[in-house]
Amino acid sequence: MLPKDRFYNVIFPIWMLLLFPQLWIITLPLNLFIDWSVLWFTMGHLQVPKERRKCMCKQVILLVWLLGFTADFIGAFLMLVWNIVDFRNVAFCNAIMYHPFQRWDAFFWVTFCVLLTALIIYWFDFHVALKNLPFEEKLRQKLALSLAVFTAPYLFYIPTAWLW
Repeated sequence: MLPKDRFYNVIFPIWMLLLFPQLWIITLPLNLFIDWSVLWFTMGHLQVPKERRKCMCKQVILLVWLLGFTADFIGAFLMLVWNIVDFRNVAFCNAIMYHPFQRWDAFFWVTFCVLLTALIIYWFDFHVALKNLPFEEKLRQKLALSLAVFTAPYLFYIPTAWLW
């Protein structure tokens, strides 16, 4: 059986959202704004005209936002799964949850989870969210890659030990 404290300190911000549900009020719109900003500025960088950019952002932002959260939860679940599979390795599990820079293996596991989550974000965006945009495939790939790079869950690296 796993110790009780293993589950409420898994990662930031997922565990904080569970402990402090009022943070959803801040997190959801902030995440939406970040996703919209990445879409807007990437399309601008790719020289999509402003009017077309506005229309395209409105068309896909909700799906991009929801799929981004889904990918983040998949990444958080992966981090939690390791704690369930290898719960006897307390030092490693604690490093993943509290301070990933403490141990090289925990750092690499968190890095793997962040990269896999970014890959999932890319796949979701390219194959689902941006699929119906009237852009050529190369432009959709660039948009999906930009979303994956700029919205990957880098907060997984934040040591929760700093917050206690």
